[in-house]
Amino acid sequence: MLTRRGKKVALVERNDRIGGCLRSDELTEPGFKHDVLATWFPLFLTSPAYAELQGELAEYGVAFDTTDRPTAAVLPDNSAFVLMRPIVGTTSRQ
Repeated sequence: MLTRRGKKVALVERNDRIGGCLRSDELTEPGFKHDVLATWFPLFLTSPAYAELQGELAEYGVAFDTTDRPTAAVLPDNSAFVLMRPIVGTTSRQ
């Protein structure tokens, strides 16, 4: 998005491959891929950045296989948030 606006961008990744919180990896069985830190991808899919880049990402083969099942995260203070589809059911719990 920055390069589209004429800015120069340098991408620096500390790991052995790009992806950060949005990547797949074979964690249990060969050929069976898990979405590592997959609780973060719903936040990306609902972002303005994805809305703008969705078509271009699809041209590069980026696809998301989503579900109607909820996803949740438990925070260190034992609170949690649950992301639902549709968003009407999304909650935050203490």
